[in-house]
Amino acid sequence: MPNKNRMNNRLTSLDVCDVLGRQRTSFGEDLPLGLEHDPFIRQTYYFTYNKSGKTEGIRVNRRLQQFRQISSYIWILVATSLTFTHLAHLQEFDECIKIIEAWVDKYPIPEHLGIGACMLLQVLDAQGDSILTDGRKIGKKISQRKIPLRNRFPFHRKCNNILSRTTIPINTSRNRHIEARWKFLHSIDSMCKYDQTSITQVTSDGQLDDLLKRPFEKPIFWQNYTQHYPLHGVPNSIPDLLAELRQLDIKSLEAHDYAKDKNHAVYLDDIAEHFRKPPMFSSPLNFLDIRNQIFSRVPVHVNKVDLLRLALRRQAGSAGKSESLRVLLDYADHEFFLLSSGNSVSTLHVDTAGQLTYIIGISGRKTWYLPREFTPKTYEILATFGSSTPETYSDGWVKIDIMPGDLLIMPPGCPHAVFTAEHSLTFGGNFYTLPHLGSSLRVLALQAKFNYVFSNESITEQHYLNFLVMLETCKETMDSRQMASVASSGIGWGITDQRKRQEDVSKISCDGQNLPELQQTLRLLIWDIQTKGFERLD
Repeated sequence: MPNKNRMNNRLTSLDVCDVLGRQRTSFGEDLPLGLEHDPFIRQTYYFTYNKSGKTEGIRVNRRLQQFRQISSYIWILVATSLTFTHLAHLQEFDECIKIIEAWVDKYPIPEHLGIGACMLLQVLDAQGDSILTDGRKIGKKISQRKIPLRNRFPFHRKCNNILSRTTIPINTSRNRHIEARWKFLHSIDSMCKYDQTSITQVTSDGQLDDLLKRPFEKPIFWQNYTQHYPLHGVPNSIPDLLAELRQLDIKSLEAHDYAKDKNHAVYLDDIAEHFRKPPMFSSPLNFLDIRNQIFSRVPVHVNKVDLLRLALRRQAGSAGKSESLRVLLDYADHEFFLLSSGNSVSTLHVDTAGQLTYIIGISGRKTWYLPREFTPKTYEILATFGSSTPETYSDGWVKIDIMPGDLLIMPPGCPHAVFTAEHSLTFGGNFYTLPHLGSSLRVLALQAKFNYVFSNESITEQHYLNFLVMLETCKETMDSRQMASVASSGIGWGITDQRKRQEDVSKISCDGQNLPELQQTLRLLIWDIQTKGFERLD
């Protein structure tokens, strides 16, 4: 659905096709003849034939007439879907016309709808003079259209081949820790299948926005994302990052040294020297989770659905409480840089606390290994067998290269391994969404039981506090599906048929797990939402 925040009123050809498909879905087998759509149709007729406009008006005038030349029905879809500003700023209009014509070929317009649309335009033609007179009073004041999410008429241009063809080199190190990593890498690489359907490739704002509003299951990939949304102010090379860190008076970073299989601090001067050498001349180092303290660059699509950020803003009360808002949002800001030297290998893991993750390539190349089929069974296998057994995943794996400018988004609990083919810098962050809140709670429960077998980071007190804030904020506004997903996550927290009452739930204990008091508070909140869900169904 187009809106000013999402697209800055600048649509691509695929955005337009997507929006028209949704509006067509909402119309079904009828034409929009009600009062709801009449103002849009009459106002758009004015912009189609008004000859007194300036440059933008003339451009819109010509474009609307071209839409009518395709068919009267397409013109009606445009009139009820797009504003004057969308039409004026539509990019690559000639390509847009070709795509819509191909879309109509794929999904022909039924004869009765085509005839009905022609008759409606004939009525408007008969009223043309009065519409043009009335239209001058209205000007460009066209309301935002309401467009549903469902699209029964999707159209995707043939996508680029996005799967990795990276060839894994032969390990020459005799260090036992490095040898173990390479044995894992060759094992998982041999299980990769050439299956593009395992990853959802997007090429437009509309596609990405729609996926993030749903509990999507497959990882999302947008090739050359930063061509559309540059990371202004973010270091674009490893030397630039080190220079920025020096300005922040940071002296050293923690690295995982694969030769020693442990973490230790490395001074910035030594890091710079390390990355000046080719990968084969030094042991690989992985500098994980370098917190972004430079410029916040959360992707705009993520920012709109980031549940924790939205919940903390509401908790702060108003933007006027700038200090309290700043402190609260500090907990939501988890943007980071990943700095890895060539030949680094991260074995299978999920990102901590049920978070979704986005990764954007800045320099170098990293290869991501992802499950061909991602279901709750997938992360349960990881919890059971650990991080070095890719053979336990019967559906196999796919691999994808993250090159400079590419964007990858993973759903909660998505197991992945990473090979860094060359010195690499990436930017990323973690977030939560309302459609995935139930999934995040299930992953959190599993990690609470299995901890480091499951993830390479521990659950902290702040993670639990974040979940409490999100649940308290949205428990009254969740729809039935979202509520059911959150309620069913209670199984992972021990809420069963035998423990339906509050006093029973409060007695549940999980021996050996950290932060039991916060777990108990979270469990009771899930139970409360579960109870409200039953009441709503009754």
